[in-house]
Amino acid sequence: MKDPINQISAIDAIKILRQGHALVNYHILQPLNLLQIEDDLPPKLVFERCIKENFEAAAVEFSSSIQLIHSRILNCSFNYTYFVNGATIEHCHFESYLDFTIIDSHIKKYTSDGLKILQA
Repeated sequence: MKDPINQISAIDAIKILRQGHALVNYHILQPLNLLQIEDDLPPKLVFERCIKENFEAAAVEFSSSIQLIHSRILNCSFNYTYFVNGATIEHCHFESYLDFTIIDSHIKKYTSDGLKILQA
């Protein structure tokens, strides 16, 4: 995976997401804490070809569909995160331990491309 060209702050990344746009080819420099804005997100969150320094989403209930595609995440926390409308993780690299303790009502489907978490 080529490194993204555009470096942005977590604040700018959140602004882009709130406008309903995908984050494509970005290196997000600060911790991206979605717990702070979970009630103010569009129906679909897409991160494609991004590097995220620190992706904090522990104990978040996402009503948005989440897609992580061809991205690299240095640190991530999805402990007890609830993906109401599912999540797709394809061709991603997590550089540190990732605990994906999720609520039992999710259906996990592993594919050759990655992991899909479906709404029950």
